[in-house]
Amino acid sequence: MSVYPEHEKLEKIKDFSQKCGEFLDWLQHEKGLFLATYSGEEGDELYRADETINQLLVEFFGIDLKKLEAEKLKMLDEIRQLQLEINRQARGEKV
Repeated sequence: MSVYPEHEKLEKIKDFSQKCGEFLDWLQHEKGLFLATYSGEEGDELYRADETINQLLVEFFGIDLKKLEAEKLKMLDEIRQLQLEINRQARGEKV
């Protein structure tokens, strides 16, 4: 199992996800088209969808943003620890 599975998942889909996002953005800004949802008591009222393009893409591709953030924090912690070890070695301290 990978140390950073969400990042690996993101890496695998990033090119396709980017193209999907660009297409949806193009629809909105160039064509004036928006994603919408039906609501209301009868389900007959049309409203612009609340989700952002990024939220939809993350959901579609199954990326867990909380796990992704936790992985980022773990990476930063590992980098900090490595930097501390490098600094100690540079000062001649035992690691």
